[in-house]
Amino acid sequence: MIIWLVLVVVGCLAPALAAVPPPPRHPVVAELAAILENDPQLATSVNYTLQHVPHKSWGSHFERTIPGLLDFFDAWVVADVYPSNDTLALATWTPGNGGLAPISNPPLSRRTKRDSLGVREPTSQAQGRQASASRPLDLFPANGASNSRGERTGKTSPDPLTFISPMWSLASDTRNSVWLRSPTLLPWLQRFVQARGAFMDTADSWSPEIASAWWRSVNRSEYEVPSGGFTTFNSFFTRQVKPEARPVSHNSYEIASPADGYIWIESTNVTATSDFNLKADTLAPEELLGFNTAFVDNYIQEGMAVINFLAATDYHHFWAPVDGTVVAAGQLGGLYVANGDPCCVGDHRRAYVLLNTQSFGTIAMIFIGMYDISSIVLNSTTTQVGAAVHKGDELGHFQYGGSEIITLFQSNLVEADPDVYRGGTGGSLATRKAGQRYGIQRFA
Repeated sequence: MIIWLVLVVVGCLAPALAAVPPPPRHPVVAELAAILENDPQLATSVNYTLQHVPHKSWGSHFERTIPGLLDFFDAWVVADVYPSNDTLALATWTPGNGGLAPISNPPLSRRTKRDSLGVREPTSQAQGRQASASRPLDLFPANGASNSRGERTGKTSPDPLTFISPMWSLASDTRNSVWLRSPTLLPWLQRFVQARGAFMDTADSWSPEIASAWWRSVNRSEYEVPSGGFTTFNSFFTRQVKPEARPVSHNSYEIASPADGYIWIESTNVTATSDFNLKADTLAPEELLGFNTAFVDNYIQEGMAVINFLAATDYHHFWAPVDGTVVAAGQLGGLYVANGDPCCVGDHRRAYVLLNTQSFGTIAMIFIGMYDISSIVLNSTTTQVGAAVHKGDELGHFQYGGSEIITLFQSNLVEADPDVYRGGTGGSLATRKAGQRYGIQRFA
């Protein structure tokens, strides 16, 4: 009798349960669904990339189908961001209910830094993924499936790099360039990245759990914190430092670090054929500066290249390293079609500022956007052509997704500090805070 009643109840509820629609897709993902539905040939090409992307890149969290691809973008566009143990900010989930592991930022070696910028993952991440591989992963669990607006949140978003590596691989590893060349997909990718960036400016991007994770890795006493705390991820990520926490070296013959983080000499012999490895792409000096040969020629005759690499938890504003006058500034399209000047899915978003100085020649600063948004914001006042800037003046800041600066000097004008040289040849890298000296003028 009891069994019969259970069967009756289940039979009555089944139609109602089946009628419950899935959560609505994010509007920008719904756009992609409509695009593919209305263009069968494009859908066929996209499906080809899904079938041929390497398993090591695509993983097993999403099906190799159009609905699986839509799930992939649905999770990505609103994925939370936590600091990771390789010092890079990644969109990530925490499998199961284990919560966040303690954050550890060991000294970053040149090899580890190179691995962390490449498609390969640092060993610590790979081991972590293997350890959790047997744990069930539910993309949209009942206890965390939606935000205050009823949208899918991606609170259980994929493991580190599971969004970015597959996207790059879909575009570059499948013998089908539809993601790079389609006049329909490229504008959509641009809108997707803008939607991802817009999420970082919403309250849903910031929670007590996320805040706790980041503050465990950041010295709160150094920063200006609003009385009510930060309310979005980007408001935290672009937090301003207290002036006394970043004193500036004002000796005219000294060069100040433009940003917090690791620093090393990438090259003391920059030529036209020099390569700068930036995650998935390799760029020559002319590409860093938008093929502006009038400026590039200053640096390809035994010039010096200095790298500042910002960890996710660092202060993300960048400053003028010396006094000078702005002679050029601009934004270049790049990573994941991050602005209105799409280039391709692989190339990194860049911005640049050139300073004409009295003692250091013409200095080129290239700001590199990384990860899925790669937002670079130049100061509208200090980066205007003709503006006179002083050492320590703010030139701009990175929002989520930007973390490297390349500074190019003309030949034989700069002597870097010994630890900066050593960091460029192996071992643990040197570190500097914004405003601290890292080199001096080379006197004849």
